[in-house]
This record gives sequence, structure tokens and C-alpha cells, in this order.
Amino acid sequence: MVNKEKVAFVGLDLDSSGGDVVDAIIEAALQDNEGVEVEDYMTYKKVKAPSKLIIRKDSVEEHLGREWSLDEIHLYMASCFGFIEDQDGEQLVLYWSKN
Repeated sequence: MVNKEKVAFVGLDLDSSGGDVVDAIIEAALQDNEGVEVEDYMTYKKVKAPSKLIIRKDSVEEHLGREWSLDEIHLYMASCFGFIEDQDGEQLVLYWSKN
């Protein structure tokens, strides 16, 4: 019998109208997390990762090429799935289980 443990994904739905900012958030997520998947639904992009997703301010700034406030993510985040563990101005952490 094969053990098929179900993986719980966490993530963000980002409004595609955010253009370069949304692209930088996605690139930062891909850089800083393992197993990130991006689904493009034209009007929004779903960014998800198994169990935990971290969005780091400095990584977004690196891809965006300018200073960026983490609070700006709320302009483009249509929804999130998972629990918000931390948003301290430097990173946003979404998780499903602390185990």
C-alpha cells in the first residue's frame, strides 16, 4: 500500500493589474521557497506552496529594482489561503500547520 499524504497548500491570489509589482512578488516567492506553483487565470495569479510560503521584502525589492513596502502587497492581494504567522515589515509568512 502506498502512503499518499495529502499536502496542504498555502498562498496568495494576486491581482494581475499589479503588473511589475505582482511579477516581482512572484519571482521573490519562487526564489525564496521550495515547491512554489504559479497558476495564471488572466485577471489574477495564484501563488501557492506546500505548507509554508514566505514573501521577503528584500527579495521583492531585488526583482522590482526599487524600494518596496510590504504593506503594498495588500493592494494586489485579492485573497490568501493559510494562516498569517508574521508580517513584521520585512516578511510575510503564511503557513498551514506549525508541525
